[in-house]
Amino acid sequence: MSCAELLLELRNLGARVWLEDDRLRVAAPQGALTNEIRRELKDRRSELLDWLKRQGSVRPVLKARTESAERLPLSYAQQRLWFLYQMEGAGAAYNIPLALRLEGELNVRALEEALGDVVERHEALRTVYPQEEGVPYQKVLTGEEARPRLTVESVREEELSERLGEAAGVGMELERELPLRVWLFRVAEDERRHVLLLVLHHIAGDGWSLGPLGRDLEEAYGARVKGKTPEWEALPVQYGDYTLWQRELLGSETDPESVISRQLEFWKKALEGMPEELALPTDRTRPGV
Repeated sequence: MSCAELLLELRNLGARVWLEDDRLRVAAPQGALTNEIRRELKDRRSELLDWLKRQGSVRPVLKARTESAERLPLSYAQQRLWFLYQMEGAGAAYNIPLALRLEGELNVRALEEALGDVVERHEALRTVYPQEEGVPYQKVLTGEEARPRLTVESVREEELSERLGEAAGVGMELERELPLRVWLFRVAEDERRHVLLLVLHHIAGDGWSLGPLGRDLEEAYGARVKGKTPEWEALPVQYGDYTLWQRELLGSETDPESVISRQLEFWKKALEGMPEELALPTDRTRPGV
């Protein structure tokens, strides 16, 4: 198997190969790398290193920024969502709800403190997205303005589903509001039953993010009910660090040799001659642009 064939096989397996500080890095889905592939990687390590260096595939190291920045650029994923927000306004299309049913005695004060702990831990949860002269940027909030508000309501069990839907459907004004909203619904028939609703905007997270969010909140609440603060290690990097790393990696569109320019050029050629609209059957009339 040649070096090119090995790289093609890895790509077909969903694996990524790159250089980091002159070291070969491989990331692959669990179970994707067979013993044969692992042997080939070991045997062809030097050849792969030389090939990747020739291709300019050395990635900068993702690391925490050493100084706080007043403004941070948006990642390209955030930029897409910000563009849609400018077109459509504060809608609920990109709200990600997580409803947790809580049974037993609840310490609301400890819950509020735990929410503050989690938002303090994750910069993305306390970031707003203002703009200047049409260019958006990330502004990480601190202090009291960075604390999420917990809205507490009492509802009857038969009203709960409707209220959850209504709360999850409230749009967020990204330039001034935190991308996380929290409601606590107390079931009127039983004061020991609650439903906690977390609504996260997609500009600050995705479906995978709900797992760490729930775990961190559980850990912080467990500490706060004991009168303590959560004893977790600081995160090695924040999302703002990733956006800076992404910009450094992809480079500028004005540089024809940058990664982003080469990718754009590839897709321009790949999609050349493709129809502007696919004539697929639809159940609604296409709106005007």
